[in-house]
Amino acid sequence: MASDHRYTTECYARPGLSWSIEKQRGFVAELREVAMQSFGFTHESQLPAYQCLVWPDEAPPGGGLEDKVIAVARECVPSSSQHPGKLLAFNSAVLLPIPGLSSPALHHGLTCILPSARSYGLTKIFTGHVCMQAFLRFVVPRGEKLWITSVTCVISSLGSVAVGFRNVWPSPECPHSPPSKTHAHIANSIAGSPSLRAAMYIPPDRVYDADKSIFQGSVKCTVFAKERNDVRYHHRRGDVQKFYDSRLDFERGDEVLQVWNISHINDLLDPLRGRWELSSKL
Repeated sequence: MASDHRYTTECYARPGLSWSIEKQRGFVAELREVAMQSFGFTHESQLPAYQCLVWPDEAPPGGGLEDKVIAVARECVPSSSQHPGKLLAFNSAVLLPIPGLSSPALHHGLTCILPSARSYGLTKIFTGHVCMQAFLRFVVPRGEKLWITSVTCVISSLGSVAVGFRNVWPSPECPHSPPSKTHAHIANSIAGSPSLRAAMYIPPDRVYDADKSIFQGSVKCTVFAKERNDVRYHHRRGDVQKFYDSRLDFERGDEVLQVWNISHINDLLDPLRGRWELSSKL
């Protein structure tokens, strides 16, 4: 557990495997409340049936909280308190079984932060907690790489990954082809699997363009869609902004699928020392 004077943070790996249904439902209720306020919703029916927002007893086998790595931030409370502090924010990632890989890939999927906590720098902290947890628990014992994916139309997020990490595809560093067969294999496995698509909130009928690594129309008419001219979601570097903007048809509702890996702890620590901008549905 980490903390400062405003909040404490914790990270849970696959909590659905050890928590009771009652504890899971209580936790999911907190996550749903944060998501409601983060998205500005007024009724729970507006929440997407996605990720950790699905009630555990309504999730498919192996889903719910069983395949998630979740970092949370709570308000600090006195040590004598019998109750945890109010949930302020969370990041939920999904462990994806990829055919041919002995360790699961980690999909960075959903970050929600209460408006009152958006100045705390929690996104970078969550990224560190979730990646570190997955790296140490699932990859280090096997001496392998941690493969990571994200899918979004938020160019500031796409650019943060491209600038912050190595071996990212697609990125301005490798604009025309995947840097390895494994990158392409993971992307194609996701595109061809209804269950992996569902874990990313990608409809089964959306076309995957392997040359650009985009899902065409995957966020059309969803809460995750963005406007091309909304500068809040632009990247600070013009070349990075231009690279991803040229791949996306915003009116159609496209998203870019990124694939990368970390093989050493410094691959994670280096980008986390710098500026980091990630948003919901990475």
